[in-house]
Amino acid sequence: MRENSSNLGAPEVTIQGQDTKRPEVAFYYPGWMWRSPSFIKNLLLYFDGVALLVPTYMKGRVETVDPELSQPLLDQGLLHILEPEKAVDKSATETLAKAMVEILDSGQLDSLVRDRTAFHELSYSRLGGYGDRSLADFIIEQLKKRRLARGTEDGFSIPLHPIVHRLVLVLHSQILRNRGKSFGLELHPATERTGIIHELNQVFFGQLFSIFGPFRSERSHDCRCRSHERSTRRGTFVS
Repeated sequence: MRENSSNLGAPEVTIQGQDTKRPEVAFYYPGWMWRSPSFIKNLLLYFDGVALLVPTYMKGRVETVDPELSQPLLDQGLLHILEPEKAVDKSATETLAKAMVEILDSGQLDSLVRDRTAFHELSYSRLGGYGDRSLADFIIEQLKKRRLARGTEDGFSIPLHPIVHRLVLVLHSQILRNRGKSFGLELHPATERTGIIHELNQVFFGQLFSIFGPFRSERSHDCRCRSHERSTRRGTFVS
């Protein structure tokens, strides 16, 4: 047996025939970058770290946007950058395609074509382009037919209606939970942007519930079960 201390939380114990305990990590969504540093600091009271979904072509942007918080977290192994090129695999793309087809067929998005709004770009990788290219292209074509997506302008991303953009990212918060195990992590969706979740639940609740069951999202004040010991250890990160 080998035991050592880890800056990701509980001691790592390796016993022949048994797996090392995976750190429990808050999976931030819907954006690739947090809006509130204080929210991230509070999450660290209750989790062993924070994970972000960041495309490879945006590598280094996290450190540039918030170097004061992101760099210390990276240095201490508390910030995990998940690349959708790897995380959104074939299985995840299939689940995303199933969810999107069900929602599109329901007609819930049909009224959006009347909106005169700027489109938001979403990386091809987050639409499953590296997991299953044919399925990702199918999703994009179905959105284009409904005038909810346009062709790429930069070769990396797809312009989407903002509601569709948010929808895909929120779906990933649930779809990718099990993928965390492939990276040695237990992922727990976490967001401070509850308005977006409420908006999507109002429009798509029936479809989302049928696919995922009760939609799970954890916020720092809902995590009272986390240990006081972890709270003390992470206290320097709380504003």
